[in-house]
This record gives sequence, C-alpha cells and structure tokens, in this order.
Amino acid sequence: MTPLLDMDLGRACKLFDLNVFAPISVAKAFIPLLIANKGTIINIGSYVDALPVPWQGVYNASKAALRSLTDNLRLELRPFNVDVVYVCPFPFLFRCFFLFIITRM
Repeated sequence: MTPLLDMDLGRACKLFDLNVFAPISVAKAFIPLLIANKGTIINIGSYVDALPVPWQGVYNASKAALRSLTDNLRLELRPFNVDVVYVCPFPFLFRCFFLFIITRM
C-alpha cells in the first residue's frame, strides 16, 4: 500500500501487466478454442474499480482498466458466441461498514 504519488513507476507497470495485460494475453492465447466451443472468459475484478481505496491508486486503476477491457471484449466477442464475464467480489462486512458510514453522513 503506497500513496499514488509515491508509487515506483516500475512497480506500477508490473501491477498493470499482472491485472490488465495478463488476462488479455490469456484470452488471446485461447481465443480459437473459445470460439470453437462457444466458451466463456471470466475475469476476476474487485470492488475498488468503482470505490477507490486510499493508498491503492494504481491497484484501483488496474482493476478499473480490467473492467473496461472486459466490457469491450464482451462486445467484440458477442458475434462469435463467446461470453465474457467480470466477477467482482464485494466483501460483505466491508459493504455493511461502508453502508453504515454513508448513512451516518
């Protein structure tokens, strides 16, 4: 956990490689099989793509980028009958805490 302006750019690039470009690379590698079998691509996201958490700016941005690319990939692969899903786990306790804070504001 690092403040956004203190993040080492090399580490930020590695995080984007892992969270954004790796899932796209895997999809590219398997697209012939996915099209032939009308398969499904499942990308694992995070609630931080829409709800920023302090000191995790690069991670938040990488998950937001993955969501955006997943949405585009869904549109592009629809004609080939390949489903593309973005799974966004949202911890129940965090959600309850967040809703509690919001209702107190």
